[in-house]
Amino acid sequence: TDFYAVYDGHGGWQAVRYVRQRLPAMLREHKDFQSGSLCDVLQTTFTAIDAELLQQLQLVGPPSALQVPEDGAPPKANYVLSSGCVACVALVREKRLFIANLGDCRATLCVGSENIDLTQDHRVDEGGHAGERQRLKDLGVDVSNDGYLHGRIAVSRALGDWAWFAQ
Repeated sequence: TDFYAVYDGHGGWQAVRYVRQRLPAMLREHKDFQSGSLCDVLQTTFTAIDAELLQQLQLVGPPSALQVPEDGAPPKANYVLSSGCVACVALVREKRLFIANLGDCRATLCVGSENIDLTQDHRVDEGGHAGERQRLKDLGVDVSNDGYLHGRIAVSRALGDWAWFAQ
């Protein structure tokens, strides 16, 4: 299985660094990675890594203390993570392509002279994923007319960013 990813951070570098180092290891460690549905593996791993970020926010320490071991193991140092990260991940196994995205990182497949969008952005403005505005309203999230959540962030789904929503 080949792994490709694009990460785009906002509010600092901590979330991107954490996700870049932990996500591949978490995928490989997933109980269904070798023989299960890679769609399910991607979805549950994205949820799991986000939960790890939330757990890290509950620890005390400066953001600069982020020390993720090079082997991709969970960090041992205490720190506060307040940055965020959007991601687009592609797994290639045999002749099948599996894509997962979060936020406004996107995948496009080029076939000859044609571009085929494989993902939809998670935003609430005109270019965003249909139904996102209503999903957020149902959750009680304030969405401004210009598409910003809580007046601060333009993507409706991301890893991290917990400090912005803990008000």
